[in-house]
Amino acid sequence: MKPVCYFYGILFLVSGLWAQNISTHVEPDSGYIGDAFTVTYSITLPDQARIEPPRFEESIPDLRLLSQSSDTRFDEGQYTRIFTLQVTAFDTGYQIIPAVPFKIQQEGDKSFKTISSDSMRIRILSAIPKVQSPPEVYEPLPVPLFTLRQKIILALLLVLLILAVICIFHRRRTRIPEGIKGNSLVAPFDEAEQSFQTLEEREYLEKGEWKTFYLELTTILKRYIERTFYLHITDLPTAELIPVLKKEIPDMWTEPMSDLIRYSDLVKFARLESSIEQGRQDLKQAREWCKMVERTQNSLTLSEETKKSS
Repeated sequence: MKPVCYFYGILFLVSGLWAQNISTHVEPDSGYIGDAFTVTYSITLPDQARIEPPRFEESIPDLRLLSQSSDTRFDEGQYTRIFTLQVTAFDTGYQIIPAVPFKIQQEGDKSFKTISSDSMRIRILSAIPKVQSPPEVYEPLPVPLFTLRQKIILALLLVLLILAVICIFHRRRTRIPEGIKGNSLVAPFDEAEQSFQTLEEREYLEKGEWKTFYLELTTILKRYIERTFYLHITDLPTAELIPVLKKEIPDMWTEPMSDLIRYSDLVKFARLESSIEQGRQDLKQAREWCKMVERTQNSLTLSEETKKSS
């Protein structure tokens, strides 16, 4: 009996060691102010284990987070989650990328275990490599007087330059609102809600454009899931998409949402004729699911902040 217990104890210990180490890497290890640095976190887990990534913008407050993405690689009995960040720094000297906590839940466990990555150091150089001595100053050469013809030509060139500057300023001014709207940092749920409203206002259903409607509907859903859960799913076909969502967000993803994705594929690729009632029902279902996810995420965040404060 004891050898059997020892065997299972060793097996449990080995399975628990899958996620004890987080492979970290930063490239390059030095650069100038404003340069982009690529930070990579790689975690290998058993097939049934779950990982909850942190909010990276809160974990590395001393650096500016430019972008983030994640990828999943499957192997026999295990899979690897890779998180890639683009960061930059605006202070010179050695900057520390702090340890980042990840929450791991093994199969059969009810609670998450927190493990942290290694901290990394990068060196930020000054934009001026060394102090240069000022150049020698010479007496200015006398400026020759312009002729009347030269003055007229210069005046015309000056007028043309002023007109060109005015035109450029006017064009840029008319484009500022659109640029600000495209580059502003909008929360994932707010962005999804705006996209749902725009989709409804385009009246694809009333025009019978079923394929276009479901193309935009599934694009909005994938965009919201990617930004909320840091999953790279845009290019995944439905046969791979649904298993990934069931595995990564089992508490959020529902079977009616899987049916909605499959039905959308029939409309988009099999030329299935839909209806106005069905389209409105699917749009409402997608909206309600995003609202449910947002409420759940907010509740988890509030619970964590309450635990920290207590």
